[in-house]
Amino acid sequence: MVHEPQEIRPVGGRNTREADESVGSSHRTSAAFSREVAPMLSSRPGDGSVVAQNDGTAAANDGGTTNLAARIARKLDPAKDSAKPVSQLINEQVFVDARPQAAERLQVSDRRSVTDQTSKPPEVVVQYSNASGKPDQKPDFTITKDGTVVAHTDFEKHGGNVVIQVERPEGQVDPQQNPDFAKQQEAQARLLAYVNNRIKQDYPEAEKNGVKLQDAQGLVAPELENQLGMQNASQIGDNYSQETQRAVENLGRFNGSGRGSMSRERADGYFPQRDVPMQPGETNAAAAFKDTLAALVNADKERPYETVRKQGNEYRAGRYGFSGRQISNWLAGLDLGDPPDPAKIEELIKQGKLPKGFNVEKLKQLQAMAKGMADGKQPSAEDMKLLPKEMQETMATDLTGKMLKDAGNDSSVAALAWMQNKEVGELTQADLTSPEGQAIRDASQKAYSLATARQMSERGDTLNFQDNGRGSPLGIEIAQHAERVANNMGTVGWCYRGVKRALDKVGINLEGGYAKQAASQLASNPRVQEVSKADMQPGDILVHQPAGYGRTKGQQYAGHIAVYLGNGKEASDHVQSVIKGQGYGGTRVFRVVA
Repeated sequence: MVHEPQEIRPVGGRNTREADESVGSSHRTSAAFSREVAPMLSSRPGDGSVVAQNDGTAAANDGGTTNLAARIARKLDPAKDSAKPVSQLINEQVFVDARPQAAERLQVSDRRSVTDQTSKPPEVVVQYSNASGKPDQKPDFTITKDGTVVAHTDFEKHGGNVVIQVERPEGQVDPQQNPDFAKQQEAQARLLAYVNNRIKQDYPEAEKNGVKLQDAQGLVAPELENQLGMQNASQIGDNYSQETQRAVENLGRFNGSGRGSMSRERADGYFPQRDVPMQPGETNAAAAFKDTLAALVNADKERPYETVRKQGNEYRAGRYGFSGRQISNWLAGLDLGDPPDPAKIEELIKQGKLPKGFNVEKLKQLQAMAKGMADGKQPSAEDMKLLPKEMQETMATDLTGKMLKDAGNDSSVAALAWMQNKEVGELTQADLTSPEGQAIRDASQKAYSLATARQMSERGDTLNFQDNGRGSPLGIEIAQHAERVANNMGTVGWCYRGVKRALDKVGINLEGGYAKQAASQLASNPRVQEVSKADMQPGDILVHQPAGYGRTKGQQYAGHIAVYLGNGKEASDHVQSVIKGQGYGGTRVFRVVA
């Protein structure tokens, strides 16, 4: 039994430590560098716990990689080679030459002018290769799967950031899935040290403050960053915990990963354990969103409900990272009166909203704890007993339900508001579109798609994933339902029935039996918007109107309807490549937005 979420969450990540600025100098000896690199070849915390089920893909292109390796005479030695430009190291067969034009070898033009040295130092970007072959930024270097370093430019000539691309096969989201992981990591460590040294030689500011590193996918070991004295530029800023930073980085590994798979058991490990069953009235969508928040908070795996984290100037608590403000808002919503009415408290205990033994005194203690958290006071282990796990689940259900409603059921917007400790209406356009906001929203979409996929699977199942690059959590959920229905039906000629079954699962009900009847129903539904065909996203519904003529009955009389899955695929009563509409009387595209 196979289930296909569009995107899935890995684990592992960063643990920033105090940097040793004395390390990373071009004067280190080769022996010293080897001693430093050795412990860095182990993975980041959590790496290796995800192993794709399509590991055979990893060796698909090894022939080309092996040929490149044969062109290398020796390994890069940062201690000795940092005085040499890229062109000389190509001549010495340390790098493979993949530059578009032959460059001059070892001339003054290889180094920036003195005037250039007064400008802003370049940053170093480390990123995974894109399965589509189109990297987000054109690389200066590629580190192949076997550790061969390919030079695409003389990076010191063009200025700007230095981009190092780490090669991976389709579906790889964990460096340890690479059989030659150790070789690739060693090459990465040596190349980073070389580039770091070259930048420091040219820029006094970099020598003084450290070279900035952009590592949005958590591919560089924290030990190496610190040994080289590099500054990691967090993509979500400094107002989030290191654990949330790790979660966002590792979710980012799915960008550009293409297709892959993992077991349900491994997928379960990506979320802090939930010890409380779903509550009466708690929907699957609500539970998935709560799991999304738990994944972003990245609560302690052993004791998630006792987690306490510093975030910005205040503290967060529990599996869902409640802020003091959120706790206070929930208590205020109970309307217990002023002074609090013991009878109302007893009634809420009977309803299961408050834990047994809760009373006016504990209410006051919890209110004081919430205020202290907002003021930057860390709650103690004794304080956390005021938030038992059952109460946390009730609080999360109530608070997130309101947030989702305010966000029009866009879980990425609601997740951003939660993480920023704001109401949805308080989010600004800058919050939504800033790099930090986009990173949180992107990570939340991936976590949400995994959470919904887990709900549709059983232990022992395989979860397939596919990076479609974009799409709302609701759209991804619709695409998942549609693909599952289509695979179960496996028929031809019953497209309307397949799409109807998929949309039923999200509360969109279609009447009738022909595709041509769907367009008017969708257009009049307040939960649905008509969008441009050029802007299709996973979960969108394509309706091809009948033309009154054509080779098929569908083209003549019934039309055709399908759900777009992304990457050129659609699902109706079977999965196929998207029908472009030839022979039909026009195509309309609809998107469920709430």
